[in-house]
Formats: sequence, C-alpha cells, structure tokens
Amino acid sequence: MDPGTLQTIRDVFERVMTDKAFIKAAADTKRPVHYTRGDDVQKLVNDVTGSPQEYVDLITKAYTG
Repeated sequence: MDPGTLQTIRDVFERVMTDKAFIKAAADTKRPVHYTRGDDVQKLVNDVTGSPQEYVDLITKAYTG
C-alpha cells in the first residue's frame, strides 16, 4: 500500500476511535473500544510473525480453534 494512503487511513481511524462522542456511543451500546495506534499494531504483528513457528502455531490455534 502506498505509505501516504496508509498514513491517511491511520489518521482518520485515530480521529474516529478517539472521538469522545464515538467512545460514548460505543460504551452506551456495551461495545467499548480500546484504540491502539496502527504503527503499534504493525510492530506487534511484525514481532509475532518473526517468532518461532511453534509460537505462531500456538497463537493461530488460539484464534482459529
């Protein structure tokens, strides 16, 4: 993905996820949000996918059954 496009998407997503009205609406419907920045998620994904295969398999099984 074009880095500029990715940054635009991340910026807009952050604005929505940190908007007080959005957070209140989510909490009111019992669907609270816990925002994590895109670059932090990317780092986590990179760390996990760089893990030994046995760890990747364990995480995959935890999410897929």
